[in-house]
Amino acid sequence: MLILPIAIPQKNNPQKLSEGGVGWAEKVRFSIESPTAESNGWEVLSVRGTIEVPEGVENVVIPKFGGATGDQLEIDLGMDSEGPIAGSCIIE
Repeated sequence: MLILPIAIPQKNNPQKLSEGGVGWAEKVRFSIESPTAESNGWEVLSVRGTIEVPEGVENVVIPKFGGATGDQLEIDLGMDSEGPIAGSCIIE
């Protein structure tokens, strides 16, 4: 399991840009890649996705969690053919 901490600027709290003006996120794209060896640059694993809330959609629930360094989080990952799936991680 991999949990990545991200902060997504929202339209109601735009962030000032160094080149001037303000900005916020409408989509967040992410990519996790693992090369076969440091020298060759070919990928063994590549996972890509986009987090997006379509315009006009109201009341979207986005999970939020937190804790202190060293706390262990238990995460419900849903069900598979053998039953519930859960994972855990420790906040660094």
